[in-house]
Amino acid sequence: MKFGKRLLACLTLFIVAVASALTFAACGEPDENKPETPNVAITGEYYYDAPNGKEYTITFGDGYTFTLTLEEAMTGKYSYDGKAVTATLDNGGEVSFTYNPTAKSANVTYGGSTYTFIEKVEYTVKYNVNGQETDSVKVINGRTLAKPEDPAAAEGKTFVGWYKDQAYKASFAFGVERVTSNVTLYARFIDTPQGAQEYEITFDLNGHEGTAPEAMTTIGGKVYNLPAVAEEGFLGWWVSAYNDGSKLTYAYAEQELEQKTTFFALWASEKALYVSVNGNEITWTKAGNVATYTYEIKNAEGETVKRANAANATSATFAFPAAGDYTVEVASNTGYAGTAYYAHNQLAPTVILGYEGNSLYYTAVKNATKYYINAECGTETHTHQMVDNGASLYYDFSACDMKEDGIKFTVVATAEGYLSSTSEEYAVIRNLEAAEGFAVDANELLTWNAVENATAYTITITAGGNTATYELSGATSYDLKEYAAG
Repeated sequence: MKFGKRLLACLTLFIVAVASALTFAACGEPDENKPETPNVAITGEYYYDAPNGKEYTITFGDGYTFTLTLEEAMTGKYSYDGKAVTATLDNGGEVSFTYNPTAKSANVTYGGSTYTFIEKVEYTVKYNVNGQETDSVKVINGRTLAKPEDPAAAEGKTFVGWYKDQAYKASFAFGVERVTSNVTLYARFIDTPQGAQEYEITFDLNGHEGTAPEAMTTIGGKVYNLPAVAEEGFLGWWVSAYNDGSKLTYAYAEQELEQKTTFFALWASEKALYVSVNGNEITWTKAGNVATYTYEIKNAEGETVKRANAANATSATFAFPAAGDYTVEVASNTGYAGTAYYAHNQLAPTVILGYEGNSLYYTAVKNATKYYINAECGTETHTHQMVDNGASLYYDFSACDMKEDGIKFTVVATAEGYLSSTSEEYAVIRNLEAAEGFAVDANELLTWNAVENATAYTITITAGGNTATYELSGATSYDLKEYAAG
């Protein structure tokens, strides 16, 4: 027992001694070998394009100094430990900024405003045509590039735009897209379509202010190199089967079109899934890496025709049972949702080409088997409502009288198992030229030149305060002997 107590006492003394030594070391002089917080140098020149058209800059020099040029130049000093920046101006003004070494950018706050400066370096943009570099230009980081002249296309080929990859998946948006690295742009050529019906494509910003891009024309029924919109939240161009920006059907990705079409801009929305329906294929955007999805398909009466769990897939296939209007609603377990509006087996509308003589001509519609004519003409006894014109691609309106504002036509395309379609209204307007060349001969015979296509003339004569009107069938003269001299 005594031995145990003596050992415990020794251990206690040893521990106390060690503790005393540690306390002394902590209270003694600072360790001169302890590393100081490093001061990391920032290098280079950074710029900001101000709304007033001026270029603001911040340039970092030797000795942890900088020059900030806004409306005037100011100098200062800074320290940077790789995370936080402390800055002071030599003139005593207040300034603060953060630095992102990965993005090579600095957010500078001065005078109540914050400016984002990016590194002012040049990048090279190369142009590649048929595997050969044909030109290159220098562009300052973060600025846009003006569109060059289109390259010459070989016989039988058509140039459709510049792309950022050799697979032509991503087109380059000149004047909108900012250059932030060296890039090679590839000229894309396609076989020139032969005899294809082409359509006008217009663009709708879908509720956002600004000027919509100019209209385009399809090439072989497709649209290439779609215009971009330089506004935050723009997600691309979509097609609506209902020509309605609130009822979008699918994202356009060079699908072949069969009619004049308006493309609607899609804008980012909180907790939104963007659902696209192409035939039997349904796709939607992701709502995070761990989300699961359900989708529900409803017919025009609001009845559910299918509801299914898609697990973590972002696509599904569904054979729509009959022609009609459908909605496809997709929801995630993370609270995201979206809807597409789809018209299954919708015939494209015919395009009225014009008229020749007394015949109206229009284009054939894929899968259509019969056409109906609606017309408003000048013959009061005529009623042209859904006149069965069979499979004919022209309509004879020779029995119709002309109206002052023209004979107005629409053509309805139909087929069993398909939704019918109606063309845009087309007016046949044929105005005769005014009669000219009036003359009276010695025998008091009034004559005039014949008017092309005129079959009758109306002549009005005023004499002695009296006015008389005469209808002449085809004649180009009138005897004035019955009128007294005057």
